[in-house]
Amino acid sequence: MYSPEFFHDAILSLEWKEVLWVKFFTEAPQRQRQSVEQYKVVKSA
Repeated sequence: MYSPEFFHDAILSLEWKEVLWVKFFTEAPQRQRQSVEQYKVVKSA
């Protein structure tokens, strides 16, 4: 089985990816950002 530390590290790395993703797309052109927001809505549905 996976240890609690494994899940903690996995969650932490996911949070970092989200932060980097948001930072990257905040600096990206507006049109590109809108398409990403639409993709996230479709993905979460």
